[in-house]
Order: sequence, then structure tokens, then C-alpha cells
Amino acid sequence: MGWIERCGLDKKSAFGRKIVLFCSNHSPCFYYVVGLLEEHAIFVNGTLYIPYLSYEDAKKRIGRMIKNNGLKIKPYKKIDEVLKLLKNKVVETILSELPTSLFKKMEKIAREVNGIDEKIMNRRVRKNKGEIKLIKKACIIAKDILNDLDPFSFKNEKALYTYLVNKANEVGDGVSFKPIVASNENSAFPHHIPTKKKISDLVLVDFGIRYKGYCSDLTRMWFGKEGKAKKMYERGKEIVHALVDHINDGNIETNHDLTKEANKLCKQYGFWPMIHAIGHGIGIDVHERPFFGNAAKKEKLKQCVFTIEPGYYGKNWGIRYEDMVYVDKKGRARIL
Repeated sequence: MGWIERCGLDKKSAFGRKIVLFCSNHSPCFYYVVGLLEEHAIFVNGTLYIPYLSYEDAKKRIGRMIKNNGLKIKPYKKIDEVLKLLKNKVVETILSELPTSLFKKMEKIAREVNGIDEKIMNRRVRKNKGEIKLIKKACIIAKDILNDLDPFSFKNEKALYTYLVNKANEVGDGVSFKPIVASNENSAFPHHIPTKKKISDLVLVDFGIRYKGYCSDLTRMWFGKEGKAKKMYERGKEIVHALVDHINDGNIETNHDLTKEANKLCKQYGFWPMIHAIGHGIGIDVHERPFFGNAAKKEKLKQCVFTIEPGYYGKNWGIRYEDMVYVDKKGRARIL
């Protein structure tokens, strides 16, 4: 798939138009289309324009990658040099990643400026084999880190948090989000920020790494003793596996179906009320389509990756178990 198709267009609909994408410090749609990130770069119809002062350094760092992606690279001193290419043209761009000041300039120069954000997102939700390979690798690396972890050997939540961040930088491309480390009563807060609280009895770790632009997201728990919390955690695993089985049995075809079935199981297993969605899509962003919940846009669960994360949050402790699931184009699901 080339950059035109990744924009949700075809050669006929793109003919005579200028596809203009801007790269900031966080531009997931730019990354999806171009295959790399370079701050302040401007993509115009297959050519990547790099700020003059960064050009030579960029050629050394990403020149081969640009060539392999079938693109050209050129320097620019002033942004107006690039914008003059848009004069009286119909421009297609990612509005959500475009600075307001640049958008206003484009409006004055171009004949028309259209957003292709939704078209690109419709492409991004359907993962190809290459993307699945990268997501699976990100998942395997995160699982290996968690499987080797002894959280009770760390002094406190912050110490474990620091270890996870450093480990993600060592073996991957950093964390995909700030890890959640929650011990004892802090586990009752879904998005707890790690403190200097001593780790004892039980600890929840929500963690993922980034690998070549793609994310993983897993939640695991450890228990110092047997009890209700550990039993609830095992039930959480059962809910995840039951939902995957329901997908493979043909009982779940859409995100709405999964939400409905998850609600039934959570009530059955004592996880009710659920105070967050049962999961979320994952890829270049750690939270992306498909989304879950009654307010989410209905879509089929095919060629997509998402998390399933049932959680229970009581007065003195909470539990959550989270795995990543891939559903292929035939509707067959498996845990990554």
C-alpha cells in the first residue's frame, strides 16, 4: 500500500490535488502515511521537505528510510517556499495535526483545503500483516518484561515505575504510556499515579512499550497472599478468554456486540458496575479505534487489534487484567 492509499484515496481521486501533511512531536496519522517522524517536516505529494538547519542531519539519520519508502527529500529555509506549491490547488490534509497558523496560511494560498483525517483513520483501524508483526513484537517485549518482574523486590511504587521506564528504553523504543504502578489500596484507582508507597500484599502494573512506532498495553497483578482479590483477578482472566471464545463462535461481530457481552459477563462475575470501557483499539496510538461503550461508533471487529481489560475497584483494593486481541479479516480472534 502506497502513501496515496494510506490517505484513504486512490490515484484518480488524488489527481491534480496536493496531499500536504505536517509533522509535529506527535503526529500518528503522519507516521502512518509517511512511515517516519521528523519534527517540522512537511510532506507534499511524495516529497518530504525538511527544515534547512536539520536537513543534512536528517539525510544521515533517515535518508535510507525515506528512499525505501519511495519518497524524495528536499530542504526548505522558509515555510512559504513549500506553501507556494499549493497556489490555487485543492489541498487534502490532516486537520487534527495541522497548526492553526499553518492552516490559515494554506487557506489563503490554496483554492480549497479539505480534511482527510477520517479517511486515514478508516485505514488505520484495519491492520495489515506488517503492522500486526510490529504490534505482536511490542506485546512480546512487554510480556517478557512483566514475566521476569518481581515487584516485591522494589522499595516502592516509584522505584518500580522508574525500572519499567528504563527497561522499555533499553529493549524497545520507550514506554507507550506512563506506567501505572499501584500497591494495596492504591489499586482501587484505575489511573493511579505512582508514589513512594511501599509495595506489599498486592500490586497492579499497567504497562506497555513502543516498538518501531507501534504500541502494546498489558495489565498484570501480583499477590503476596491468597484471598478475594486474587480470586477476582482469576475471574478477570476468565472474562477475557470467554469474550475471545464468543468472537470465535460468531456471537460477537461488532464493538457494540462485545460491549454488550462484556457487560453480561462482568455482572455474572461480580465486576459490576464497570467504571471504564471494556477495552480500546491499539496501534500507532495506545488508544485508537475501535472504541467500546454505548457511545462508540459501531464498527465490525475485523483486521483490528484491541485490548480487553475487565476491572473491579472496591474500597480497599482493585483488580484489573488486560490482554491484547487480534481479529483477522475472517473474524477469527486470538490473544497476542
